[in-house]
Amino acid sequence: MSLNTDESPTKPMELLQGGSFAIGHHSNILFQFESATKSIDARNAKAAAASPTTTNNTTSFGNIAPWGDSNLFPQDVKDIILKNNTLSWCFRQITLSTYASGLRVRKKVVDPVTKVETIEDATFPEWEEFKRRNRKLNVYQMQKFRDLQRFGLSPVEFINEGDKIVGIKAHKAVQFRRSLMNDDGISDTAFLNAEWEKGKKEESENTIVMNIVPDDFDAVDLYRLNRDPEKNDIYVIQVPSDETYYPIMDWTSIIKSGWLEISNNEPLLVQAIIQNKAIINYVIKIKDWYWAAKYGKDAWAKYSLEQKRSKRQETIEEFNTHISSLKNAGKTILMDVVTQLNEDIKANVQGKQKNLKDFQDAWELIVVPQNDFAGSLKVDADTARKETMLAVGLDVSSFGSVPEQNHQGGSGKSQSMNILMIVSEFMRQLSVMDLEFIRDFNGWDPSMIFSYELPQMQTTANIPPDKRDFQAKQ
Repeated sequence: MSLNTDESPTKPMELLQGGSFAIGHHSNILFQFESATKSIDARNAKAAAASPTTTNNTTSFGNIAPWGDSNLFPQDVKDIILKNNTLSWCFRQITLSTYASGLRVRKKVVDPVTKVETIEDATFPEWEEFKRRNRKLNVYQMQKFRDLQRFGLSPVEFINEGDKIVGIKAHKAVQFRRSLMNDDGISDTAFLNAEWEKGKKEESENTIVMNIVPDDFDAVDLYRLNRDPEKNDIYVIQVPSDETYYPIMDWTSIIKSGWLEISNNEPLLVQAIIQNKAIINYVIKIKDWYWAAKYGKDAWAKYSLEQKRSKRQETIEEFNTHISSLKNAGKTILMDVVTQLNEDIKANVQGKQKNLKDFQDAWELIVVPQNDFAGSLKVDADTARKETMLAVGLDVSSFGSVPEQNHQGGSGKSQSMNILMIVSEFMRQLSVMDLEFIRDFNGWDPSMIFSYELPQMQTTANIPPDKRDFQAKQ
């Protein structure tokens, strides 16, 4: 199929965005030559929205179980999230809602009369000492949530001291890799490196190697028997998964479905349109006699062509300076209206002496209608946004400001967030597994419970503002 036409035989189209798009100069049609989604395994091409895959191919990674074909699955996923505004917002919203008002330590209390069990705030000396030595506990809890939501696992370092675990450090999942299974079918070694994208291996000098804490039945006693008190170990918190080494989160379906590609294409298309569209808001027609009337017939006749062009440019600049831009909104412009023309000027207007309009309005302002081509992308872009939120697990009402997507106002948004905090309970339970392990290993009070304080805000329209309540779920 030829793109050349009789109207434009030499240059019918202009390539944009490195050849991904082209604008048809005579058809006003934007063509896309290349998909925005490329293979994620082509790491050197910096793929932005490809479909990640995992593999057990171990030919070039030694004892490391590669996370993806190039061992860069989490790095690629992180780039995908950062390049999509909706996806980034979704994960930020979910992470903050799951963390809620922060970690709390409570205790089970049984009423001696009614035998009813309740959960109450409590103070434990051993926990207070642990917090004193671990000043970044809240930061580490947030890191766990970020990684559990995006990658389905969080590697936590146990800091050993004698017969106790005295501290933790939540490492970034993108830096973590497992070892291949041993003869017993167990992946028992962790590798940490911040530069996997540079081809680092197990033997690289900046690769940290640690044992993985067993997660089998009676794991606490097994760890007590096998641990080296002089070394730190990695406790891996992980969601249920069908994969052998690393989980694949359900939300990645948005990458494979193509909706994320549509969402990523929206700003590229709008940018290409803006860069290659002549955006003219107004056309001002100035009568030819205006210049002679303004500067004088004899003076204007003596001006050279360049001088006349200069005078016209000065007039345009004066107009723009006075009228254009937001700061000039609402200004008044003073313009002369000619009601009695010089007879010599009038005589030069052949055949129009009887059309008094031609002798009165020197300037005529014409509004140019704008073709809202970018607006045609709105429906698909809004659908892509909703599909992204659906894949991640956010009710579309959570994004209360999206036109035509939320008709419930603030109440719908607050209720969707309350629901999100309820359905995120499993992630909260996962995030304290390491703390529960430490509690049991160190022999702390077994009635100690780790939980989160969950705020609930009522913003129902029929409740007056002074009656609305902000509660914390115990």
